[in-house]
Amino acid sequence: MPRILRLSPQRRKGRTNLYFDNGQVIGVANKLLADFHLASGENISERQIERLIAADNQEKGYQKALRLLARRPQSEKEIASKLSSYFQKFIPAAAEKKKIISRVLEKLRRHKFSDDQAFASWWLEQRQTRKASSRRRIEWELKRKGINSDIISALLENYDELESARRLAAKKIGQYREKTQRQRRQKLWLWLQGKGFSADTIKIVIDEVVANE
Repeated sequence: MPRILRLSPQRRKGRTNLYFDNGQVIGVANKLLADFHLASGENISERQIERLIAADNQEKGYQKALRLLARRPQSEKEIASKLSSYFQKFIPAAAEKKKIISRVLEKLRRHKFSDDQAFASWWLEQRQTRKASSRRRIEWELKRKGINSDIISALLENYDELESARRLAAKKIGQYREKTQRQRRQKLWLWLQGKGFSADTIKIVIDEVVANE
């Protein structure tokens, strides 16, 4: 059974290296020292070392997820994908990686840091206030981010796609002032179509915008 010879703080804040009498060196988060009752002179079984490494990987993943969430809200699928790439460097086993990611997500939910419904609401708000989009485009974006179809349907039930298209068209039409009216209508139509708006919505908006020039 390996014995801990000494504990030495790493340069990375909040982490400590454990030096064992068999030559093994393991770096762990400081919070795990108390959880596993680790101290110089203590013996620790191979099974305990495996559990310690797994717990440390989970803590690394949790801290990584918190850093991601500090930048902007994330869906659970986004977090899982980014953690998978992050763990690839030191957890090659797919099953082990999946198990740890699942535990990280569970802990995030428990502490109210992860909520796909809240994320979807935030995403829609961004599209309404900063980057107007069609209902179809928003639905496609949210599905790509792993949001449940029921959440998407409820969220977009009262989405005003016509108003969204109006705001976009009003900003874009100024770029076509040197064109003929027919060219402006044509370019605006193609541009809005590329944004995912329906033909009926596009026609209403173009008629309004061109008429008000």
